[in-house]
Amino acid sequence: FLSVIIRTKYIEIDFQLDHHEEGFPIFKSVQISKNRAWHAVRLDSVDEFDEQLKNWIKQAYELITK
Repeated sequence: FLSVIIRTKYIEIDFQLDHHEEGFPIFKSVQISKNRAWHAVRLDSVDEFDEQLKNWIKQAYELITK
């Protein structure tokens, strides 16, 4: 449900939701099916890991446990 990729200058977090989201910190999103959208978030610092991102991760987890 979640991928965490450690890069030299940033951390990338990928997840799927049942809807499409846009805006910072999402840098890429792709509709992969009628009911699923893949999202990629790039974090340059720990401070960018906010409540919105936690909520998206929670939604991604709930999506696979339905």
